[in-house]
Amino acid sequence: MSEARSPDPLAAQRWQRIEALLDGALDLPPAGRAAFLAQACADDSALRAEVERLLAAVDAPSGPLPADPAGPAAIEFAAPFVARTLATESVEIAAAAAAAVPQPVRIGAWRVLARAGEGGMGTVFLVARDDGEFRMRAALKIVRAGLHLDAASVRRFREERQILAHLDHPGLARLLDGGVTAEGLPYYVMEYVDGAAIDRWCDARRAGIPERLLLFAQVCDAVAAAHRAGIVHRDIKPSNVLVNAHGEPKLLDFGIAKPLASHAGHAAARHGGPEPEASSAALTRTGERLLTPEYASPEQVRGEPVTPATDIYSLGVLLYELLTGQRPYHPKSRTRHEIERAILDETPTRPSALATRTAADAAAASAAARSTSSGELQRRLRGDLDAIVLTALRKDPGRRYASVTELAADVRRHLAGERVQARGDSVAYRTGVWLRRHRRTAIAGTVGLLAGVVLIAGFAARSLRYRPAEWAEARLLADSVSTRSPAAHRYYEDGLRAFAGGRHTDALQLFRAALAADSTFAMAAYYGSAAASLTEDYAVSGTLLEQSVRQAERVSERERLIVRANYAARLKLPTLGAYADSLARLYPGSVLGAVWGARAALNAGDWLRVVELGRQVVTADSLSLDAGLVPCYACDALTLIVNAYVYADSLAAAEREAVRAVHLRPGSAAAWRDLAHVQLWRGTESDSAFRHTVELDPGDADWAVEWSADWRLRRGEFAAADELLRARIQTAPPHRVERSLGLLIASLRMQERWPEALELAARFRTLGPPQSAWAIHRAQVLMESGDPRRAAALFDSISRWRPETAPTTPELRIWAQTHRAAALAAAGDTGALAAIADTIEALAPLSGNGRDALLPYHVRGLLHAARGADDAAVAAFRRALFSPTRGYTRTNLELARALLRLGRPQEAVAALQPAFRGALEVNNSYVTRTVLHRALADAWRAAGERDSAAAHDAWVARARRRP
Repeated sequence: MSEARSPDPLAAQRWQRIEALLDGALDLPPAGRAAFLAQACADDSALRAEVERLLAAVDAPSGPLPADPAGPAAIEFAAPFVARTLATESVEIAAAAAAAVPQPVRIGAWRVLARAGEGGMGTVFLVARDDGEFRMRAALKIVRAGLHLDAASVRRFREERQILAHLDHPGLARLLDGGVTAEGLPYYVMEYVDGAAIDRWCDARRAGIPERLLLFAQVCDAVAAAHRAGIVHRDIKPSNVLVNAHGEPKLLDFGIAKPLASHAGHAAARHGGPEPEASSAALTRTGERLLTPEYASPEQVRGEPVTPATDIYSLGVLLYELLTGQRPYHPKSRTRHEIERAILDETPTRPSALATRTAADAAAASAAARSTSSGELQRRLRGDLDAIVLTALRKDPGRRYASVTELAADVRRHLAGERVQARGDSVAYRTGVWLRRHRRTAIAGTVGLLAGVVLIAGFAARSLRYRPAEWAEARLLADSVSTRSPAAHRYYEDGLRAFAGGRHTDALQLFRAALAADSTFAMAAYYGSAAASLTEDYAVSGTLLEQSVRQAERVSERERLIVRANYAARLKLPTLGAYADSLARLYPGSVLGAVWGARAALNAGDWLRVVELGRQVVTADSLSLDAGLVPCYACDALTLIVNAYVYADSLAAAEREAVRAVHLRPGSAAAWRDLAHVQLWRGTESDSAFRHTVELDPGDADWAVEWSADWRLRRGEFAAADELLRARIQTAPPHRVERSLGLLIASLRMQERWPEALELAARFRTLGPPQSAWAIHRAQVLMESGDPRRAAALFDSISRWRPETAPTTPELRIWAQTHRAAALAAAGDTGALAAIADTIEALAPLSGNGRDALLPYHVRGLLHAARGADDAAVAAFRRALFSPTRGYTRTNLELARALLRLGRPQEAVAALQPAFRGALEVNNSYVTRTVLHRALADAWRAAGERDSAAAHDAWVARARRRP
C-alpha cells in the first residue's frame, strides 16, 4: 500500500497567493494586467509566469478533476471556472473578491504604508509622499478594483474628488492630489486625519455638555463652509467627524455629497461635466438612495431633492446623540423599513425627557460619560438645548434653522448665557435668561434685585477711583462665584486673601471651611486643590480637584470653563486648548483664556506661541503685578514665558526673562524661585536668587533643600547632598516626605548604591499601593541594577494602576509603558516592543502632552537598534526628541549610542549635552546623570578629545566612590 501523502502547507499557501493574483488580474481589462502583475509579483518571476499561464488558459476546455487540490493541474483546471464565475457575478461581488489583491507598493508619487479602511466605493490607504519634492503623510482613496468597470461608481468617485477640490476650511480635510493609476483606477489624496469619531472621542474623555457643544459648533462651521461652496454633504454622522489629537473636529467623506444646482451648473460649464440635473438624477434614482438611514432626513427617505436643510437635520441627530448618547427615534426593529417609518412618522423624544424613559443604569452611565448625574443632565438639557435640537429635527425642511450658521449661533448663544432663537422671544423667557446671567444679583429676591443693581452700579463707578491695592481688593470681592451660603462665601474670600499672601496652608483650611458650609461650592474646591498642591498634599489636592469637576455642572458657564480648564491642565488633557478658546471667545474682556492657551501651547511644545500669548497677558494685566490680585494672571504668564525658553533650550533668554520678572515683582518669592532655578540649570548660579527666595518664603523648606541638594549633586558632592536630604526626611511632615525621598533615591542611583536605593524605595509603599506611580523609583532601581525583567513587569503594573482620588492620566500610562520598553530592550526581549509602540500611539491622542505623541518613535528606535539597523534607529530617535532639556532624556542617550555605533561621535556629543541641562528630578526619572556622564566620556574619547573625556570620567569616579 502506498503511503498517504500529506498536503504541503507551502504549496497551499502558494496556491492562495496565485488564486488572489488571478482574481485581481481577471478584474482588469487585458491591457492593464501586465502592469498589475509586474507590481504585484515584484521579483518573483516564477510566480508571474504561473499566473500568466493560467490567464492564457482561461478559455481552454476543462479536463477530469485533478486529484491534488494544490498541484499545477488543479490550478489549470480551476482557471476557466474562476473566470466564468467572475463574469456572471455582480460588480459588488467581483470587488469583494478583488480585495484579496496584495496591497500596492506605490500609487503615483505616494508610497503606500498601510491599508486604512474600506468604503462603499473605495479603499483608503495611509500613504507618504517621498518623491524628493517634499515629505508628508496623507490618506489616499482609490476606487475599489472591480467598481472601476461600473460607470456610475466611477462617476460618483470623480464627482467626490471634484467636490473636495472646491472645499477649503480648517474643519474639512483638504484635497492634496489626484490621478489615475496604470491600471485605470482613479484616486485622490487627502489630508490624513489621525483621530477618533466625535462621539467616541467625547465619551472617552467624559466630556461635559459645554465641551461637546463647542465641538459641535466647530462641526457646524465646517458644514457651513461646504454649503457656501455649494455642497450638501448628505451623510453627516459621528463616524464621518473625526477629532484629532489637538481636539479639532474634521468633517470627512463627501462620497455621496451633492452640488447645489446654482453651483453645479457653473462647475459643469467650467469642467465640461454633465448637466447638474442628469448628475443629481443619477444620485437619487429609485433603488439607489445613498444614505445612512439613522441620520437621514425625511426628504432623503422620501427620495425628494436635498437642500442645506438636509444637513441641518443630520446635524440635529448628531447633536442629539452627543448630548444624550441615544438617537431621537426608537423604532421597533433595526430594519431599514422600520427606521425610515420612524423618521417619517414619529415625533422625536425631547433630549431632557430621555432620562425618564431610560433604564436607571443606562441613564446613569450616559450621564457619567458626560461627567454629571442623570438628574443634572436632565436639568442641563431642559429648555434651550431641547429647543435647539428639536428645531433642527423638524420634519418640514422650511421650519428648521434657515442655515447651519444660525444653528451654530444658537449653540454659542446658549453657551454664553444669551437668548437662543429657538426659544422665541417671550417676556418670561427673556427674564429667565437675564436672571441666569446675573445670578448673584438675583439672590436676594425681588426686593433685593433692585437694591443689588444700584449697589453694583455704584461699586462699578467707585472702582474707577481705587488705587492699585484697593482695586485688588475690589476685584477679589467682585469675582462672581456660585454658592448658596453667605458663610461659605466669607470663608472663600478670606481664603483668597491668604492665597494671595502665600499662606497656602491657611488658604486650604479656609477653602475647606467654605466647602463644609456648601459642599457644591465648585470654586472653593478649585482653589483648595491649588492650595493643597502648593503645600504638596497631593492626596487632598486630587480629591478636591475631582470635587470641583463634579460640581462644575451646577455653576455659571465661566466657572465651569475655568474648572474644566484647570482639570485638563493638571491631567495634561488635549481639551485644554478648547476650553482656553472658549474662555477667550465668550469672555473677551478677560485674559484668562490667553493664560490657559499659553499653558496648552507649553504642553504641546509650541514655545513661540507661549511667549506670544504670555506677553499679551502681561500687557493686559500689568496692574496685578504690584496690586496683589488673585489670581495674578500676569504672574502666571511670566512663569510660562520663562518655562517656554527653558523647554526650547534657550537658557540665556530664560534667565533674561526671569531677571525681568524679579524687577517687576521684587517682593515675589515665586519670581526669585524661577530665577534661582534657571541660573542653576544654566550653570551661572550664585546663591543670591536662592537667598532672596528663602527670605521671602521662609516656610518653603522643601524647595530650599531640593535646590541645595541639586547644586551639590551637579558638582558630585554626594555626601553633602545626602546629608541634607536625610535630615529633611526626618523633619518633614508625612505628606511632604516624598520629594526629598525621591531625590535621595536619585542620588543613591547616581552612586550606583543599589541595595540602599532599593531599601529606601520600599518606603514609598506607605505613600500608595505597591503598583502606584511611586513604584517608579523601585522599578528604575531594578532596571539599572541588573534586573530589567522585574522592572518591566512593575512598569507594566504601574501603567494599569487606577488611583482612588483621580483618574489614571494618559500621560502616566504612556510614561510607564515607555519605561517598560526600555527595560525590555535592556533585557534583550524585543518581541513586545512593536506592540508597546502601537499602544502608546493609540493613547497619545488622549494626552495633551506633545512629548507623548513622539514616544512611539523612541520605542521603534529601540527595536531598530536591537535589529542592528542603526541608521533607522537614529532617524526614529531624532523624531522622538521633544525638548532638549525637558523631553524623554533616555532618547538623548539611545540616540548618542546609535550614533557612536555608526562612527559619528561629534553628533553623539551634541545629542548628549542638552540632557545635562534642566531639572535634576526630570533627568533622573529617566536615566541617571552618571550614565549620561559615562556616555559623554565615551563620545568625547571617540572624537579624540581625551581631556574632555577625562573630566566626565572623573565625575563618574566621584559618584562611584564609596563613603
